[in-house]
Amino acid sequence: MASIEHNVPIKPNAKYKIASDTKTFTAALIVKAKEKGKLNFEDRASVYIPLLADKFKVISIHQLLTHTCGLPHNEAIIDYWPVKS
Repeated sequence: MASIEHNVPIKPNAKYKIASDTKTFTAALIVKAKEKGKLNFEDRASVYIPLLADKFKVISIHQLLTHTCGLPHNEAIIDYWPVKS
């Protein structure tokens, strides 16, 4: 059920906020990529996310994985929120 309280069934196109649920999977995939030589933990995240705002370009993958530094939601990605005209 999408809402047990309101007896609303789940639809195939339902969207959910997943918040931190994917952190473990993301970390595992990063470790696999490291094992395959596709990245290094000391690489800057901006190598892989080039639109990071300038003040976040120095953050390393290691810092993100160990929670010693972080990005505030999606505000760190330049042009993440589209401009409405």
